[in-house]
Amino acid sequence: MYLAVAVRGQAGQRRVVEISLVNAQDEPPANKDTAWLFQPKLMVTAVGSEHAAFCPIDDPLEDTAALENDPEDRQLRLLYRNQLRHAVGRNVAVHAHVRDGERCGRRLETAWLPTYEVPATIAPPAGEGTLLAGLELSMAELGEASAGDLAGKLGPLASGYVRWLDEQAAKVPGLPAALQETAQAAIFTARQCADRIQAGVSLLADPAAAGHEQALRAFRFANKAMLLQRQHTTIGALREATPSLTYREAHAAVLEQGATVASWRPFQLAFVLLNLPALTEPGHDERQVVDLLFFPTGGGKTEAYLGLAAYTFAIRRLQKTIGAGEAARSGDGGVAVLMRYTLRLLTAQQFQRAAALVCAAEVLRREDEATWGTERFRIGLWVGGTVSPNWYKEAADQITEVRDSPRSKRTGVLQTLVCPWCGTKLEAHRDLKPDDDRRRILLYCPSGEGPDRCPFSEMGSPREGLPILTVDEEIYRLLPSLVVATVDKLAQLPWHGYAGMLFGRVSQWCPRHEYRHEDMNERTGCRSTHQKTPTGLPATTSQPVIRLRPPDLVIQDELHLISGALGTTVGLFEAAVDELCGWPYNDGRAGPKIVASTATTKRATAQARGLFGRDLAVFPPPVLDITNTFFSRQVPVTPKSPGRRYPRRLRARRPPEVRRDPPRRDLAHRGPDIVRHVRRSRRPVHDRSRLLQRQPRARRHAPLPGRRRNHKGQTAWPGTRHVRPDRLRGRHARDRRTNLADLVRRHQQRAQAPGARLRRRP
Repeated sequence: MYLAVAVRGQAGQRRVVEISLVNAQDEPPANKDTAWLFQPKLMVTAVGSEHAAFCPIDDPLEDTAALENDPEDRQLRLLYRNQLRHAVGRNVAVHAHVRDGERCGRRLETAWLPTYEVPATIAPPAGEGTLLAGLELSMAELGEASAGDLAGKLGPLASGYVRWLDEQAAKVPGLPAALQETAQAAIFTARQCADRIQAGVSLLADPAAAGHEQALRAFRFANKAMLLQRQHTTIGALREATPSLTYREAHAAVLEQGATVASWRPFQLAFVLLNLPALTEPGHDERQVVDLLFFPTGGGKTEAYLGLAAYTFAIRRLQKTIGAGEAARSGDGGVAVLMRYTLRLLTAQQFQRAAALVCAAEVLRREDEATWGTERFRIGLWVGGTVSPNWYKEAADQITEVRDSPRSKRTGVLQTLVCPWCGTKLEAHRDLKPDDDRRRILLYCPSGEGPDRCPFSEMGSPREGLPILTVDEEIYRLLPSLVVATVDKLAQLPWHGYAGMLFGRVSQWCPRHEYRHEDMNERTGCRSTHQKTPTGLPATTSQPVIRLRPPDLVIQDELHLISGALGTTVGLFEAAVDELCGWPYNDGRAGPKIVASTATTKRATAQARGLFGRDLAVFPPPVLDITNTFFSRQVPVTPKSPGRRYPRRLRARRPPEVRRDPPRRDLAHRGPDIVRHVRRSRRPVHDRSRLLQRQPRARRHAPLPGRRRNHKGQTAWPGTRHVRPDRLRGRHARDRRTNLADLVRRHQQRAQAPGARLRRRP
């Protein structure tokens, strides 16, 4: 056992040293592990253990000649110039000990179980003596503030950011010359962001600004809706943690916490403000820019774009109908916000929080129908038949089944486990009620009695219930204000004409079934006139309506997941979505405002151009250091401010253990058992089963002893899924001619050959 050391020279006094631990022991015939090394560790120091002799690899402050012409690579070197590597391990991690204020390491250690702590990210303070002194973050205060008050309550957000940028600009001369141009460009981009924030403040505070009155009322509505959303989301979390807690007790506990429950973080409020002008003016130039919210996981990105969604709800209702004649578009109904996710798991997680916002908006609408209209605010989950039903009959059948089967308590129709407003647990067999006359699936909150009854119970909201739609047919007919979807659902657009209703392409409205489409009328049974029903519904006649405005806001969450083949496919459909969302406006064309969010990104500008055909603006824009963007700051890891620790176990790769196994004559008869075991465990037992596992599925159903017939009379092996030969195509059709017995026989012959060995995985 010895150390192997190799030294290679570089320019100057530096050397590249490679150290390897070599185990040259001979393995004994028995107890081979006595000659093995488990979890060895190497520790390297210079002569004099306190001397910092280990230079960083590719130091951005020194190796400036190696900078590439790519602007993003230059910016990454600038931002991460203090994140250094001092060594690279092979099948092992290396930890460097570096003193504060130094760039060279004094000791290097290998680690077989490496860990890394991600520092916590905090918002900048907004108290006295800070750059954000005087900033108001309370949603309750902003929901009641006048235009004059908002100038002083929101102004520090833009002015404080400008002063911070001035401080950063003063640091540029101290950077290496090769990085100064990149730093100046980053500060210029950040100043543009500050100007956009100031434009949003001016829109709300300056009565002379175009669209000021409507923007101010919509901003107040958004803050009130977000206030209720935060409060009632917290109520639901408290009742889930403590099931014995009543709604009144949870509500009182939330009110005791005051403004801390419902306050913006500075970056959330800034992101809302910089997008207000584009959402207020349909023809604004910034609608051609994709705003990417780049913030760590768990930092509050969802609340930021939910605030934009609430503002979009309100501004459309206030602007009502825009244009005249064929160019007229009504904002009184239709889909206002299209929120798209890549994974259905993420969709289900965010759906509950978005549903709480829609419930809050609906409560505010009921209080002032003269302002916000009679059309209800609703939310729809548009994710496909594998998650939720496509048609009313499928949903009604599921509800009937769940009522008849005591053990089956879940159905695809119910996608929320608790009421988004009061936190009461929902159950499919009790709270879902089909309405055959209107082809509606109604979801009622069971808390419908007493002084604290839920406004979305059967008593509080008769014939409507919770404003949640999970059946595709209802989403097409009722056109909820917020549609939560997955990107794969866009594939329906060229195949189903009624999907165009989501983009405002309507012409008739039925008082009983809501919006109609000729491709759906036959299946839904909707006609131009309906007679009075035995249940008391009056006779109705369909009415012509003005086309609705298409979605004004498109939210794409987890943008980094839309890459590769998926990104190519989504980009193709995105061209169709952009066309459907466009409409004539002031001798031009208006399109949606697109915002996206992610916690990790690279080459985002090229990705946005490939997906949406638009430029990209990152918020908060990185400036000089990745640890500080003004709106977020990383704090050192200490016992009082711990970060998130990520461990990693490195698995050493070694050849599989070899054992001798005599050939088995009954292998052909045990074929079904081997295949069944492989299908169950997903691990090969030995070479024979691995051989079977590698064959296409059709080969496993060859006619061998042990086969059986399923209920359709088709041949199938026990524990496997049968593939009908008449449905095989291409390569699988050729595989039909291969007999599994022939494969086994050839393998037996190889196993019986001299020197043959069968391997087995440990």
